[in-house]
Formats: sequence, structure tokens, C-alpha cells
Amino acid sequence: DSKTAPLRFRKRTLHETKIRTHSTLTENMLSHKVQFDGRIISRNGHDACRELVGFFFAHDQSLTIYEYRQFGKNRTSVLPFIQKNT
Repeated sequence: DSKTAPLRFRKRTLHETKIRTHSTLTENMLSHKVQFDGRIISRNGHDACRELVGFFFAHDQSLTIYEYRQFGKNRTSVLPFIQKNT
């Protein structure tokens, strides 16, 4: 298709992936989420400059960050999902 951008220019993030879950409870919990982008900057401006991507789950007030990168860098690092209550 001539109107679609090449794959390398399209935004590809984990939350757009179709995942088959083992229980409806998991699907229900994931459906009540807020996807966010954020930044962390240290006081001196050098130590912890990161752009973050993750989910906030309103039902239990938990936060999951699954992607991060340093400012000015093109490489994104992916974090594994961490099970709650571990």
C-alpha cells in the first residue's frame, strides 16, 4: 500500500501486540489500564535521564514500566513484565 509508512517508521510498542491470556481475570485487569509516557530527570540533570513507557492499573494503583531509553538515544530497552505480589 503506497499510503502506509514503511515498518521501520511506524511506532511499534508492546501494548499493540495481541496476547492470548490464560484467564479472563488477566484480560479484565489489562483492559482497565492507562498507557503513559514519562521522563525521569535527576537533580543534577545527568544521572538518570530516561524516557519511560508503561501502564498504570487504576484498580490496584500499581505501575508497570516496560520500555525505557536514554534521552537522545534511538535504542529502546525493554523490561520484562514483573508479576504483582512477588
